[in-house]
Amino acid sequence: MTDIFKKHKKAITTGAVVLGLICAFVIVYNLGKGSAPKADVQIGMPGPYEYIEEVTGKDKTGDIEKIRDVLGKMINSNSYFQINNTEDSYQVALFNTKGQGFVQDTKTGSISIFRGDNKSVLYTDTVELVYDINVLQMLDFGLELVDEGVSKMYKDTAVEDIEKGKSENRLDVRYVDIVGYDNIEKLYSKIDTSFGELMVTNLKANTIDKGDVTLRLIYVTSDENQFSGGCNIIIGEEEYSIWNFDGYIELYDWELGKEWFDYDYDNIENTDELKKMLTRLVKELDDMMHKYAEDNNLPDAEEKEENPIVREEADGHYHEDGTFHSNTPITDTNEDNPIIKEDSTGHYHEDGTFHSNESVNNDDSNPIIREDEEGHYHEDGTFHPNN
Repeated sequence: MTDIFKKHKKAITTGAVVLGLICAFVIVYNLGKGSAPKADVQIGMPGPYEYIEEVTGKDKTGDIEKIRDVLGKMINSNSYFQINNTEDSYQVALFNTKGQGFVQDTKTGSISIFRGDNKSVLYTDTVELVYDINVLQMLDFGLELVDEGVSKMYKDTAVEDIEKGKSENRLDVRYVDIVGYDNIEKLYSKIDTSFGELMVTNLKANTIDKGDVTLRLIYVTSDENQFSGGCNIIIGEEEYSIWNFDGYIELYDWELGKEWFDYDYDNIENTDELKKMLTRLVKELDDMMHKYAEDNNLPDAEEKEENPIVREEADGHYHEDGTFHSNTPITDTNEDNPIIKEDSTGHYHEDGTFHSNESVNNDDSNPIIREDEEGHYHEDGTFHPNN
């Protein structure tokens, strides 16, 4: 959040400190995520009004209990997820079991270190301690407003029709609509009263002449206790996506050191110590990410930089050198170099070599052994993309 109780401003550069960590985050998430619902539900796209129906009585009570259960599991875990803001912008978010979090915007480079006490240390071109709210808190507070009778809950009947008849992993989509500036202020005031006032003041500055305003929180749950969430804003008859995330993965535990709470943010004389604090935290998180990647047979940031992934499939991925890495190895009787993937064109061994059932061309020096829409593979294992 910006413009929130800004105090002492000191210039600081943080972008280079965390580039490697972001790369590790993205790799682990893309290759390791297994908690996201699998269905044609685009939570970033507003649902038509005619397909939204209020949930009341026992149904509402049951829905809130279900959402609280799966959301609570995410809040109380070491969750990593990516928050989509626009088509070309997202944030990497990593939280621990104490409600502390590391969030960085990949477009602007800004970093928020959530301390778990409704404040975060915000690194932009300055460093400051601010009141702040994270996306998990917003979703949790939205349910509280329904309990208090401030907001109503709705279900998406269009998704319900799509999911009808499924016996496994059925998806449910629920909305909590927070209507009007006064009620929106109640949401943010759960952090601090002055924070709520300021957030609504900023909101009014951008929307007051454009019609009534509603914040719509989105909750997507499944029979397997998976969870995704989002937030849209409705201005008049138009609805826009603010943020959303599609599932999460649980990593290893971590914790902020006492220096994040003991530092005197009211009297920032220089930023050297703040830089050191961030560098130490990034190193700890980076070590944790490497350990997680190693334990789960996932490539880390260094591997991607030296040999980038050029194609991903459901069962594995291909590197620029043509080697294939399976998510689930399929071993054979060759213990020294087992087959890890087979298809109609041939098979891949654990060392990344591909053995075609039939050569595609007659280049005796290094024949092409497989072609697809992405590019082609030579006998020596190298991959040559079309673009």
